[in-house]
Amino acid sequence: MRKILVIGFLMTLLGIAVGCHDEDVSYLDVSAMEYPLNSMTVISGLTLDDTLTMKPGSAPWDPPTYPYKSRIKNNAPWVSLGFYGGTVEGARPLLVTLESVKVKGEKANAEVLKEELVIVGEGRLEIPLYTKIPLGEYVLSFRVANVSGSDVVEDAFTVIVTDDKTPWLN
Repeated sequence: MRKILVIGFLMTLLGIAVGCHDEDVSYLDVSAMEYPLNSMTVISGLTLDDTLTMKPGSAPWDPPTYPYKSRIKNNAPWVSLGFYGGTVEGARPLLVTLESVKVKGEKANAEVLKEELVIVGEGRLEIPLYTKIPLGEYVLSFRVANVSGSDVVEDAFTVIVTDDKTPWLN
């Protein structure tokens, strides 16, 4: 009798363990993916001579500003913010890769951008300070993936490469 009770108890425990085990449930929803700032201006051809400028609307006696001095001194890349974390739902970690690039401009070259662009973490973009990317506008689409699969977010971010050293004046 004791043997039957022990076997019955073990079978009950085994049934509970097997019955309560859920498969890994994961999902991915990128339909609301959004960047806080969905564009980045990259200035091509900066030199140390470009570190001294006047603020727009400043008087001649106002002190000059040095908008690129630290960037040039530290060879700091052009960096975007990542997308809002809550706008992509699903299991982490997420893998964000470049899916496609649409270009605007005569000299724009998507292949050069693909070589120089680095995607870090959840969609933060980095481009070297002294880039070889030709002038133009680049509209980026990303593939976002996790353990449950992947999905493409079309036209999520724009990179504008310009040689205008004072884009804030435009």
